[in-house]
Amino acid sequence: MIAEWLAIERFPEIEFRDTAVGRRAAVRGGPEVWEIVAVAESAAASDGLTAAKSHFTWVPPVALEQAIAYAETQPNDIRRIIERNRRLAGGLDS
Repeated sequence: MIAEWLAIERFPEIEFRDTAVGRRAAVRGGPEVWEIVAVAESAAASDGLTAAKSHFTWVPPVALEQAIAYAETQPNDIRRIIERNRRLAGGLDS
């Protein structure tokens, strides 16, 4: 809880939600951080933030910026979630 509080202080557009697989960081009223990062990574050679802004048009740009910045502080957690979801999307067991 302390780590979450510190993250919210640094990234006020981020909240933490209880999910079926545990607590996850998300944009307030928007997608989870891992979803934003996955879209940004899929941009290949282009700018990831621009790709995220194009995909999540309803999310304020500052919130997307904070989501990506938050993910950079928690790369292992975010990477684990992305990889798990890619495996599940591919039909593999987690």
